[in-house]
Amino acid sequence: MPKKTWPYLRNPFQRLAQRSHKYFHYFALYHFRKLRIHRQDRGFLQQIYSDSHPYLLAYEHAAILEREAKVQLRLATLAVEAKFGQLEAELLRNWDLHLQLVHHPKSMEYKRIMPNKQNFRKGGYEPRLRAVKTLGRALRLAPQLNNIQQEVVQFAQELLNLRAQQSGLKQQQSEARGLLDRRRQELLQVLHANFGALIYHYQGDAEQIRLYFKLSYLKK
Repeated sequence: MPKKTWPYLRNPFQRLAQRSHKYFHYFALYHFRKLRIHRQDRGFLQQIYSDSHPYLLAYEHAAILEREAKVQLRLATLAVEAKFGQLEAELLRNWDLHLQLVHHPKSMEYKRIMPNKQNFRKGGYEPRLRAVKTLGRALRLAPQLNNIQQEVVQFAQELLNLRAQQSGLKQQQSEARGLLDRRRQELLQVLHANFGALIYHYQGDAEQIRLYFKLSYLKK
């Protein structure tokens, strides 16, 4: 069984970090802004600020990396979708027309090469990519369409490259998200530690302690 946390050690900011990453960030920004403002005339705050502020910077840097990874993945996904859109909008019809010039659509030769055009339009990325690769191999049965066969093979390779790029960026985003989660947890612990240090210094004077925390964010 997992060990229960002693209630007095629970982090009062945990729920905010879980509910809203945006307001958790605002909460942390407010806290460090107040520490920075008062650290000159309240010397003990200088050490607290110096020790803990790097955790905010590390969290913000991780957030930037995660956003960038998300954007790059979205762009890669759009490129893949555009490529498949090109296949459905024009290329498949063009390939089919060239094939029909060589084999009648109802002939066995035609059906061996182009058994079902729906395979190019339905399903996820991988089934449709397999359909293009299969067509490229099948077109070897029609030497007259060598140029088309090469075009199909090249298009399949371009799709494969785009999918590989998309997959790599998906992994990068996952790693960036994991780093951001770790940095958020570290910042959360630092905020708790600062809270404890302020309680100790002000001997529980709530009015003094609350100067460093925007409590309204805890209700978000």
